[in-house]
Amino acid sequence: MEQHANPLKTEYGTRDLAQAFKMNPRKVRAWLDYFYEYIQPSTNEKGHWIVDEQGFRRFADVVKAMEQPGVAMNEVRKQLLQRVSQHASQQTAASQEVDNEKVVPIRQDLSYQVLKQTLDLVTQLETRVSNMELYQKDMLKKYDEVLQRQKEEYRQSITIHEDIRNLKEEMSELREKVSNNFREMQFSIEMLELTARGQRRKKERRFKLFS
Repeated sequence: MEQHANPLKTEYGTRDLAQAFKMNPRKVRAWLDYFYEYIQPSTNEKGHWIVDEQGFRRFADVVKAMEQPGVAMNEVRKQLLQRVSQHASQQTAASQEVDNEKVVPIRQDLSYQVLKQTLDLVTQLETRVSNMELYQKDMLKKYDEVLQRQKEEYRQSITIHEDIRNLKEEMSELREKVSNNFREMQFSIEMLELTARGQRRKKERRFKLFS
């Protein structure tokens, strides 16, 4: 799948790469990090990955290489870096084919370039470390939020269990009260029946005395 850089854009973010190569933005970020030495992305003021036109083309090289069946990421990374090293060696060899009068200035220029590249790499490394720290802080924050939700859900669960237990206790007490009231009513009915029987007997005795 061959993609071409947009001539109207000078830099591309992870979303742009994801849309251009129909990839998940998370996968784009992972590849930018893994193939960092080859693609050489930078970051904007918000700390997000961005690439220039050369980085876009090199990302396309990575996509094309990864489409090969059975290929491993570390092998692709090694091959791409070897390609860059060979190209740099060819350029260095070509620059050495000059007059002896220009050897010293060229070597000085190369030393400056090496120093500049080293400083750039150190700066990029510091940026990557800073981005990793921000990413770790964000992950820890999300982890704390998950723990807080779990604690809240656990508290709610305990509250529900307590409410259910209290409801069961109230129902048990109510059932006991109803049972006691029923026994008292039954006892009262029995006492009324005994009283009524006693009064009937007294009436029967009086009737026999006066008859």
